[in-house]
Amino acid sequence: MHSRELMEATLDKISVSVQAIMHEQLKSEKNLPPDLEARVAKATAETLHQFQVEDILNAIEPVIQKNYTQGELRAIVAFYSSPYGQSIQKKQPTVAAETLQAMSPLIAQAQAEAMRRVQEEIAKIRKEQEDVPKKS
Repeated sequence: MHSRELMEATLDKISVSVQAIMHEQLKSEKNLPPDLEARVAKATAETLHQFQVEDILNAIEPVIQKNYTQGELRAIVAFYSSPYGQSIQKKQPTVAAETLQAMSPLIAQAQAEAMRRVQEEIAKIRKEQEDVPKKS
């Protein structure tokens, strides 16, 4: 099913997508060095390419074995061997990268909201601790 090639292509596309996301986040920042974006792009690409495709596939294998029967796996292989399956498989890296980019604002919003709520909880805990009379 060309798993290695698909994983490598996916990492390449995701790297480009993450760089675009970082560009959007950095463009509103003031007083940044002019080469920062290039440095961030390089660091992003290097980070994603540290993943060894074989390690990723080894990590995924037990998940696949746990969740799919042999019959289901044979059906998946048969599908991806078909012309439609081959076409879909070729498009998967692009779809994954574009999905990540499309989801980026939603993820950022969810992270900000989660952080706000955590900070509220920490503030409540501190207030409760302040309100508890100290024993001498």
